[in-house]
Amino acid sequence: MLGVILMIAVYYDYRQSRIPNFLCLAGIAAGMIEILIFHGMRDGCSRFLWAGGLFLCFFPLWLWKAVGGGDVKLLVTAGLLLGRDSVSFLLCAGICIGIHALGLMVIRKNYFKRLTLFFRYVMECVEQKRMMPYPFDSRRDGKDGGIRISYGLLAGHLLAVLTGIYRYY
Repeated sequence: MLGVILMIAVYYDYRQSRIPNFLCLAGIAAGMIEILIFHGMRDGCSRFLWAGGLFLCFFPLWLWKAVGGGDVKLLVTAGLLLGRDSVSFLLCAGICIGIHALGLMVIRKNYFKRLTLFFRYVMECVEQKRMMPYPFDSRRDGKDGGIRISYGLLAGHLLAVLTGIYRYY
């Protein structure tokens, strides 16, 4: 179910540069129905805690404009659908997002420029002793803009499924 949601999210992210609310709400509703039918109250509470934990971890990144709101909604949906397997999902997704980002920077030949901007941003945050929104140049076109996290989430999910990292009940 999560794979289908992530495939649709990638499509919308590619076409519209956004992930619609209805998609994440449908995933959360389907997850709640699955919990009620197949897993029971104990596992349901555990999954809600995982979803809440992912929200608490990634919401500040949205506030700092480091990730989009759709990415946070997708992670909460994944937390509800996967429960404890969210950790495996995040590890695989992180690896895939990193490979995707590195590949884009190598192809665009802007690796050192982006790395320099990132370290400049980190130093500015340290000097001012507070987190600031990550600088994103709105003049760039979509091809040289931000990295689509939904792509890495889908690839990470597929990696976890294909390697058998998820534990099945």
